[in-house]
Amino acid sequence: MIRRKILVVDDDPAVRNLIQRFLTKLNYQVETAADVETARSVFQSFHPDLVILDVTLPDVNIHDLCKEMQNHREVFVLMLTRHLDESIGADGYLTKPFNLGQLEARVAEVLNG
Repeated sequence: MIRRKILVVDDDPAVRNLIQRFLTKLNYQVETAADVETARSVFQSFHPDLVILDVTLPDVNIHDLCKEMQNHREVFVLMLTRHLDESIGADGYLTKPFNLGQLEARVAEVLNG
């Protein structure tokens, strides 16, 4: 069975580590990044099926980053946000705070869409 690849990009280490541990237990292959520069590098080498992207990353236009990733290769983007903003152009959204059951459901929905 092919393990789906997920890149988690969040500047909050607690959130990033929680998501990584949880999704790894669900048999996803997970890489993380704390900033945009690292995210771009990991994205290029890891080739994720899904990017979970925090909308509040500093020093970046999140809309542009989302489009950049989607245009570079066929990848789904799930945004973590405190306020829903569908103009960003992501494939899905998860509003903070969220529980792990919601995360599991949204990831499955986006990947199996």
